Amino acid sequence: MTFRKDELLFREQIITYCVMCVLCVALIPLDNFGIFRYVSLLFVLLIALTPFLHNTFITIDASGVVCTKRGNVLWGYRWEDVVKLKKSSRYRMPSVEIVTKIVSNEVTPYEYSEHYFQLGRKARKAIRMYYVAQDNKT
Repeated sequence: MTFRKDELLFREQIITYCVMCVLCVALIPLDNFGIFRYVSLLFVLLIALTPFLHNTFITIDASGVVCTKRGNVLWGYRWEDVVKLKKSSRYRMPSVEIVTKIVSNEVTPYEYSEHYFQLGRKARKAIRMYYVAQDNKT
């Protein structure tokens, strides 16, 4: 199952830009200088560019977790290498940190690594389908 790495942040930004665009369009009749026209065009441009700015995807399947950006693999782990999936709150949104055997032995804590994804609807479903906790592995 494939989904955006920062799915919740992506959705939040699109909604914010849409609301700001509608607000600027509503204020156009009150504007003498036409500034709200240009600001609303800026928000339309941001709405169009947001999918290109948030183009990192996570794929969770039976073999493991893979992170890709523009088709290039950034990192990937098999389920045997994953120690646990730890719930956290990156950007004050529910997310999952991937703690691996390799990262858990390093000096830098896993909270500062880029091995995470936000816990959206598709991510929850993929974790339920494919992840088996380390305690249940035999």
